[in-house]
Amino acid sequence: MNNNQKAIKDSAQSIFSELALFSNAVTDFQKKAREISKEEYLTNEGIEAKTNEAKAYLVKRAVELSSSISLSLATIRKAAMAMEESFVISPELQAAITLTSAAGEKLDTSARDRMWKQFIGDNNALRSLKALFDSKGMYTKEMEKYIFNAEDQCNDLESSALDFKIQPGTNLNQTVAFGQKLEKFCELEGVELDKPFIQYLNAEDYSQFYTEQLRTAFGI
Repeated sequence: MNNNQKAIKDSAQSIFSELALFSNAVTDFQKKAREISKEEYLTNEGIEAKTNEAKAYLVKRAVELSSSISLSLATIRKAAMAMEESFVISPELQAAITLTSAAGEKLDTSARDRMWKQFIGDNNALRSLKALFDSKGMYTKEMEKYIFNAEDQCNDLESSALDFKIQPGTNLNQTVAFGQKLEKFCELEGVELDKPFIQYLNAEDYSQFYTEQLRTAFGI
């Protein structure tokens, strides 16, 4: 990985750790809300008041999370845009261009995939290869998934981070969705993470998320 990819990796993994801590708060809130609902001496108004009190703490944590990860996303944006704006014809890219120009459609699918996958994270190199592949009638659908607009991706991540402050969720869906979105962005940038985002969650939080997914799937 280059220095920009390293910066993205470090910031992303820092965010994953923060999301994992926040997921603990979400699970604790859900547990507390269930306990409150079972307190027989409380009226409906009392249950609502105590639940709102517990939710207020969760909202406070969500606002803090949003502000913190926004700082890390600023570092990610800076690194991603530096990669987007940099274009160097490396010896590896020159070799790929030369081979493709000479061999064309004689290159089998396996050889094509090995060729372009070494440039994942280098948008400009992939764009150059795609243009060359297209001119040779060498259509590679999977390659298109790794050609993207870094600024648009960063805007989307920042918007999702802001949602924790504006529309904080009371289940783990929002937290996991953001973690997986950031994980996908890292993949596009050619960043090799130490472990998948989902492995940052503890067993209880992961079990809670899985249960929520089943309930949603079956309309429970």
